[in-house]
Amino acid sequence: MRRTRMVFALTALAAPLLGGTAYGASVLRVASGTNAAALQTAVGQFRTDLGGPDNGVAAPLPTGRREINWDDVPDSLAEPAALPYDYFNKTSPRGVVFESVANIGGQHQFRVSAATLNPSGTAVRFGNVDASYSAIFQTFSGQRLFAPRFATTIDVYFYVPGTTIPATVNGFGAVFADVDSSVTYIEYYGADGKKLSGNSLNTINNGLSFIGTSFNAGERVARVEMTLGNHTLASGSVDGTAGVDVVALDDLIYGEPQADPSSFRFADAKVTGAEGGTANVSVVRSGRGPAKVSLAFGGGSATGGQDYTPAPATLTFGPEETVKTVTVPLAADALTEGDETVDLALVNPVGGALANPSNATLTIVDRPPVAPAPPATPTPTPTPTPTPVAPVASAGDRAAPRIVLGRAPKTMTRAAFLRGVTIELTPSEASALEVELLGSTGRATLARAGDVTLASKALPRAAGKRTVRLKPSAKLVAHAKRRFTARLRVTATDAAGNRTVLSRSIAVRG
Repeated sequence: MRRTRMVFALTALAAPLLGGTAYGASVLRVASGTNAAALQTAVGQFRTDLGGPDNGVAAPLPTGRREINWDDVPDSLAEPAALPYDYFNKTSPRGVVFESVANIGGQHQFRVSAATLNPSGTAVRFGNVDASYSAIFQTFSGQRLFAPRFATTIDVYFYVPGTTIPATVNGFGAVFADVDSSVTYIEYYGADGKKLSGNSLNTINNGLSFIGTSFNAGERVARVEMTLGNHTLASGSVDGTAGVDVVALDDLIYGEPQADPSSFRFADAKVTGAEGGTANVSVVRSGRGPAKVSLAFGGGSATGGQDYTPAPATLTFGPEETVKTVTVPLAADALTEGDETVDLALVNPVGGALANPSNATLTIVDRPPVAPAPPATPTPTPTPTPTPVAPVASAGDRAAPRIVLGRAPKTMTRAAFLRGVTIELTPSEASALEVELLGSTGRATLARAGDVTLASKALPRAAGKRTVRLKPSAKLVAHAKRRFTARLRVTATDAAGNRTVLSRSIAVRG
């Protein structure tokens, strides 16, 4: 047993410890000591920083906080049984889901220590795992402690309590048992995958340490990563021997999980289509909860119902959906009237707000008819041996090519996505194809689709079915979110310059 270090409590404002990186204003509360009393002041200040009451197990609320002290877990899900990773969002809804880096068996296995007088007679404070643990671990509140199985790192994700709607919080804090070195730390990440701050904990052998960070300049926490010591709880892993440092968790305290507000914008402020073809208008949504926005047509030199078919629509986005595309039919006529325009606008946002550009212009490219040439006097000539060539559009062609998307995945695992995406495309006429796989800004955090090219290929003009395989840049995707949406964009251009753009979202999971 090592000598107990000096007991102290510390409260700090916007001051990350031991090389932590902060990207926004924050309030940091830290404390450590040999018993729970040494932490009470810092924990109380952190609760005040978050604001509002402890909402406990309740439906989603606009303010307040949530707390977990593990005593809600029944004996049947405590040691020696495993705790379901989504217990505190599904069974006891408080808006958190835990994920273990190990993820053995796909179940993200976790353990909660037994309570006294439990039916199976299991030793308390993980003494059933190794007898030494009951002596080195103590609790801040209640009787139970928490730890991952087979791993030392835990990710905490937030959801609107009792739902599958991703959410964020304004702060998160935790009590750790028996922190002996700086290898135990906590990091905070925003919905865009960027790190907000990170800190090591105050050490106190066989004691308790608390750290809580709240953000007050608009930052929101979507994920918390915690590393507990350098060894998992296991028989024979005795703290303080051969460099072993084992750590357990007690109370978690965090702001009320709220769905991210959305923002809606046009993917392009200028959209073009040719008479007799179609134009694709794409709307991009940031944020992760359910939301909707309407697309309105009106104004410009083109006449609705005559030059184009108005397609006003309410675009409803589910969780994680980022792009919606509306196809606008464009009429062909026999007039030479020059290019015409249609004004587009996003209106009536629900679950979010409008962002720039919220207005766009659709330009209908005029394709005047070509007068037929007078028939020539036929001159008999020998019949040449035909040479197969790709069909070429005539000078009077005003119809944009259609694209039939055959083999194209809608969902993929991350591993499969990195190996490559295979697409089958069949244009309605000989066309040049540009095929792109798009991600987001910020080194492919992939919070929304549409800005960074992960892979692309250009194919020369030809007819018939084409098969394309795009392999995304592993470097760009390496630090992407656990779940993200990429976008496949195909541009087909025929011999007359008519162009069609087709988009398809690909959901990447795990």
